[in-house]
Amino acid sequence: MVEENDFEGATSQILPSVGIMPNNTNLQTLQDNNELYKNEFDNLYCGSHPVGENTTSYYATGLQLLCNNFSNGIYSDIYITDIYSQNNANAGIRECQGTDILAAGNRFISHAPALFEWNIFNGGDAPIDYYYYPNNADEYPTLHNSPMVQPFGADNENNCPSHINNGIYYNPSLERSGVNTAYSKFLIGKTAYWNLYYSYLQLIDDGNTPAILQQIQSTWPQEAWDLRNDLMDMAPYVSREALEEAASSDVLPDAMLLEICLANPDATQSQEFLDLLANGIPNPLPPYMIALIEENWDMETPLSILQHDMAAAAAKMDRNMNFLIINEKLKPEPDNDSLRLYYVERDNITDRYGIVDSYIEEAKFDSSVLVLDQIPIDFDLDDQAIDEYDNFYLYHDLMQLLNDSNRTILELDSTEIDLLEQIAEDNAGPSAIKCRNILCFAFGMCEEYPGNLNDTSQEKSVRIPVNPQDIINKAYSSLEVNPNPASIYAEFSWEILNLDGDALLEITDMKGQAVAKHSINTVEGKWLWDTRQVIPGIYIYSLKGNGSLLKSGKITIIDK
Repeated sequence: MVEENDFEGATSQILPSVGIMPNNTNLQTLQDNNELYKNEFDNLYCGSHPVGENTTSYYATGLQLLCNNFSNGIYSDIYITDIYSQNNANAGIRECQGTDILAAGNRFISHAPALFEWNIFNGGDAPIDYYYYPNNADEYPTLHNSPMVQPFGADNENNCPSHINNGIYYNPSLERSGVNTAYSKFLIGKTAYWNLYYSYLQLIDDGNTPAILQQIQSTWPQEAWDLRNDLMDMAPYVSREALEEAASSDVLPDAMLLEICLANPDATQSQEFLDLLANGIPNPLPPYMIALIEENWDMETPLSILQHDMAAAAAKMDRNMNFLIINEKLKPEPDNDSLRLYYVERDNITDRYGIVDSYIEEAKFDSSVLVLDQIPIDFDLDDQAIDEYDNFYLYHDLMQLLNDSNRTILELDSTEIDLLEQIAEDNAGPSAIKCRNILCFAFGMCEEYPGNLNDTSQEKSVRIPVNPQDIINKAYSSLEVNPNPASIYAEFSWEILNLDGDALLEITDMKGQAVAKHSINTVEGKWLWDTRQVIPGIYIYSLKGNGSLLKSGKITIIDK
C-alpha cells in the first residue's frame, strides 16, 4: 500500500521519470490486493508504470489505483505493460478499478502540451473495467486504449478519505475502537466474498468443469450441434478452460465456436486466449471473427456483475485486514502472536509466508519449517508457485544458517551472495524481493530500472463492419435446389438449425419483382416449385430468417 506521497519530476528530464513502478507484485497464487492510494503525480514521464504480473484472479484480486491525482504528465499517467515487453499471459492489474457503486477516484487533471499522453494505457493480457464518477470531468480517462480499458460510470463519487492518522496508521487513542471496527468490517467482507465465491463455483460449467472437459473431449464432429447446445445452455458461465478445450478439440465449426465465445465474453477477455484462437488451434479463426470476440468484451453479463461483487467484497476484506496488520506492525512493540492470528484469519498463501517471516524474525525455525512444509499440502501450486516455494525455502534456510552461526546479513560469504542473486533473478515473488533488498541494502547491488516505456507496439485486430449474428445464422443454414437449370419443377431443400419463428423462401426476377414465395416453419424440409408457367430466364432465390439473409443464389429456367 503506497499512500499519500508526492512524486514530482525534475524541470529538465534526461531519463524518463516514473513515480511508482509495481513490478510483478502478484504471482499466480499470491492473492494480494495491493493499492496505490491518494498519491500526487506531477510533471512525470509516467505517473505509475505497473510491469508484469500485478494480478492473480482477473476478477477479484490484484493491484488497484485509487484516488490518485495526475497532472502535467508527459507520456502516460498509468501505463501497464507485460514484463520486459515480452508476452506474459498473466500481465496486468486487477480487472475492476473501482466498482459500479463507488468510483476509482483518480483524477487526470492536466497534460503536458508538448507530447501526446495516455491517461491509461493497458498493455496487459486482459482488459480492465475502469469506474469514474460522471459528474467530475477530471475522472474520465479521455485518452485510453479501447477495448483494453473500458470506462464505466459509477453511482457514487469516491471522496477519498485519508487512511492515515498523524502520519502513521497506529494511533493509540483510537486503537480499540479502530481495531474492533476494522475487524468487524473484515468479517463482513470475508463472509460476503465466500458466499459469492460459492455461488460462482456452482455456476461455472454447471459446477463441474472436469465433467464438461470430458464431454468436449469425447464429442465426435457429427455431435457438434449437441455440444453447441449444451455450452449455449450454460452461457455466460462457461469457463475459459472449457472454451480453450472446445477450440482445441477441432469439433466445432468456426461459426459455432464464434457463437459460444460471443455468449461467454467474460471467459474470452485475454490476449492469450485470442492468440490461441488465431494461432494455436487446428483450424484458427479468421481475423474478423477474433475482432468480433474482442469487441464483445464490454458486454455486461450476470457473471461479470457477480465477479465485480466478488472484487468489491475481496477489496473490503483485504483493506480492513491490511489495516489490522499494519496497525500492529507500527506499534512500538509489535506482537507477532497477534499478527499470526490475523494471517490465519484470512489465510491465503501470502499470509502463510507472512507467518513464516514472523517466525524467522523470532528465530523460531522449528515453527517456520512446519508452516512451510504445510503450504504445498494446503494450496494447489502451479509450476511458477512451486519455483517460488523452493526459493523461499532456500531463503529461509540461509536465514537459519546465519542465525546458527551468529552472523547477520552484512556477513555473507561469496557463495551465499551468489545464492541471493540466483533467487533474486529467478522470479518476482516474496523471496526474490527479500533477496534483492538484502543485496541492495547490504552490498550496494541494486537493481536497475527494467521498464521499457518507449515500446508501444500492439498487434492490431482486423476489424470489419459486420453483424456477428448474421455470420452465425448463415453458417447454421443450408439451402439446395435441384435441378438447376430447371424446366418443369425445382426442388428446394433447407435446413435451419437455429430457426426462431418463421423463415421465408422468396424468388424474384432480375428486376426484383417477386415471382414466388414459400413460408417456412420447420427446421428442415423441402418445397417443390412448379416452373411450367414461368418465363425462361435467370431468377434470384433468397432464404430469410432470424432477422438475416441466410442463403441466396441463382436458378435458371429453360424451355420445357
